[in-house]
Amino acid sequence: MIEARQNAQGPPAGPPFLGGGGEMGALIRAHDWAKTSLGPPERWPQPLRTAIRVLLNSGHPMYVWWGPELLCFYNDAYRRSIGPERHPRSLGRPAREVWAEIWDIIGPQIEQVMTGGGATWQENALVPITRNGQREEVYWTYSFGPIDDDNAPNGVGGVLVVCAETTEQVLFGQQAARDMERLAQLFQQAPGFMALLRGPEHVFDLVNPAYTRLVGRGDLVGQSVRSAFPDIEGQGFFELLDSAFTSGQAYSIFGAPIVFRDTPDSPARERLIDFVYQPIRNASGAVSGIFVEGSDVTDRALAEAAQRESEAQLRELARINQSEAQFRLLVRGVTDYAIYMLDPDGVVSSWNLGAQRIKGYEPEEIVGQHFSKFYTEADRASGAPARGLEVARREGRFETEGWRLRKDGSRFRAHVVIDAIPDEAGDVVGFAKVTRDITERMEAQQALEQAREALFQSQKLEAIGQLTGGVAHDFNNLLMAVLGSLELVQKRLPDDPQINRLIGNAIQGARRGATLTQRMLAFARRQELKREAIDLAGLVLGLEDLLNQSLGPLFTLSIEMAPRLPAVESDPAQLESALVNVIINARDAMPHGGAITLTTACEHVGPGAPDLAPGDYVRLTVVDQGEGMSEETLARAAEPFFTTKGIGKGTGLGLAMIHGLTTQSGGTLRLRSRLGEGAEVELWLPVATRDVARAGGDPLAATRASSRSLKILAVDDDELVLFNTVAMLEDLGHTVIQANSGEEALRALAETETVDLLVTDHAMPKMTGVQLARRVAAERPDLPIILATGYAELPPGEGEGLTRLDKPFSQKQLSDAVERVFDA
Repeated sequence: MIEARQNAQGPPAGPPFLGGGGEMGALIRAHDWAKTSLGPPERWPQPLRTAIRVLLNSGHPMYVWWGPELLCFYNDAYRRSIGPERHPRSLGRPAREVWAEIWDIIGPQIEQVMTGGGATWQENALVPITRNGQREEVYWTYSFGPIDDDNAPNGVGGVLVVCAETTEQVLFGQQAARDMERLAQLFQQAPGFMALLRGPEHVFDLVNPAYTRLVGRGDLVGQSVRSAFPDIEGQGFFELLDSAFTSGQAYSIFGAPIVFRDTPDSPARERLIDFVYQPIRNASGAVSGIFVEGSDVTDRALAEAAQRESEAQLRELARINQSEAQFRLLVRGVTDYAIYMLDPDGVVSSWNLGAQRIKGYEPEEIVGQHFSKFYTEADRASGAPARGLEVARREGRFETEGWRLRKDGSRFRAHVVIDAIPDEAGDVVGFAKVTRDITERMEAQQALEQAREALFQSQKLEAIGQLTGGVAHDFNNLLMAVLGSLELVQKRLPDDPQINRLIGNAIQGARRGATLTQRMLAFARRQELKREAIDLAGLVLGLEDLLNQSLGPLFTLSIEMAPRLPAVESDPAQLESALVNVIINARDAMPHGGAITLTTACEHVGPGAPDLAPGDYVRLTVVDQGEGMSEETLARAAEPFFTTKGIGKGTGLGLAMIHGLTTQSGGTLRLRSRLGEGAEVELWLPVATRDVARAGGDPLAATRASSRSLKILAVDDDELVLFNTVAMLEDLGHTVIQANSGEEALRALAETETVDLLVTDHAMPKMTGVQLARRVAAERPDLPIILATGYAELPPGEGEGLTRLDKPFSQKQLSDAVERVFDA
């Protein structure tokens, strides 16, 4: 390898056809070919020379196998794919030796080429190889082509291989196919109709069978809505789709009539539908498509209309047919409705087939029994049966819905109508009762309402999160200016206790504001987590004194730590804040004092958990004996800005912040409570896969940066923050150059020969702090850089290696950051 580099620095050795080729060209020229069956390059046949020249001067991965031994030649582009196990020892070695592990795959293909059978082609073929010390499933697209040589057997002197590794593309395609398959399965299994539309043209990407049955069309995927349904033009549906895509707002309509014509000459087919047009947004927030979901309610509407008509007819018949015998003959064959007669006291006097099917009683089991037998115990205790008869007697008709009992004790939801039957004198001689089982319809309606409510809540929380994150980011900048200015003013004021106290109060208030923004950012999941392995037992026990002081004498705190507790992964500072917050909430729930218990346990979560991925977790539980929460309060407890503590006593962000912290850490927050029975708060945190961070470092690091005056370039687009940063740096004894943007900072660097440090904001228009750091590193790789940011808005992988400084920061935190960057 050393010899190859030396030869690469001088003029190329050997014949001209070996010129160029980078590292592999140098290795080929330096190789002692006289010891191989090929002999010196000057004696190589012309076809081999041509192939080697093409190979060395190509940027595409290529290699050549030559002669009966199939000796290997390859270029720089190919060597990056084979790993250190084969490079550079493969050069000049027989192919069977180099690729022994896959010879059963490629050997027959090479044999075909060498025996005159022509070229072979493989696309996205799985060829597992050992690379970088481990077995890898690698996909390749490659061709084996013959290198003609009239002096060789079969006229083929060797094999030219052109290849490309396609592992990443194949795996991505496989994952995309699996994701689409799962989505398609969900679509296939959905009871209602669903479709996924793409782009402003509303092109069908997915359609489920229920949708196909509704519209009566063939394969819709790939067609636009307008081209697939010219027959519904002018009915308003296209306009609603356009409006939903343009405005980004969802539309929902219930019982909307739609008319289809399968062909221009076919009769109109009218259906009634409930549907929702839900805009879909891409990663940048722009609307990229529409999700259509709904159900065909035509049959239900017709059934309800038929029911109303049937009931009206029955009432009319009951009034015209006052004879109980005639009425029994009329309704005896009906099976979809329980229709039976009651005497004036509510005793069953007739029983039809529908009543047998729905309620399970044979006529001989129920005739002569009071109809209250079908009511629940609670309804009987409240007098519901008698009240129904009284309303029907007084008003002529009683209608309601409620739970009823079958013979086997099971419940069903019933729609009930009781009609009074008068004689010729107008006196009530009995009642006609019609009962319909509507359990399935009610359950379907409840499921639809729950799905709509879940979608609404998800959209609401997402919108609140985006608003909260943006507001908190701006507040961080404002608090940065306030805190820094107050600190500098405090240092310059005379030693006046009253003034110092006022300044101290202002600083304390600003810091409380900073804490509030951190909670807001945690809820919005934009607060940067410094995730590391944490000794949870050490963290909790280290906080024990602080927690006891926060509780006061009326409370007792019992801490029970599980033995051999593994480390967890989270942000230690935010986890401490979350734990203190939970304990304070428990204290506030017990105004007269009481006991609080903190316990930990190791848990393993398998597949199927609604809020946790499978794996190992540590569960931290805090239990109080307080007032507890009602079901309504418990459902909203982790909602942002929701509090029961009264005005001025809570921000409503505590549990929301804890929920954001645990979720970002890979865990979850769970709450349990009943009114008057206290509450349990569980923080589930994943077991860490790295070692617990240890304190340490160079004791002299704190004095290195501060031992001399530095020339520092400070960059921020917010003038208040920039002024404050410059003032703090100058107060520390440094010389500061100011810039309001990335472009202005680059100009300042170009005009200034010596700059010791760059301190830059990240969220700036046109050029972010990370982009500026990248430009500066290319021109001045030794210049230290501090990146100041108000929240974790950096995309994954950006800003790595930069010293980070969280806003708002104090002068000491700024000074510490300067010391850290020079220590690093």
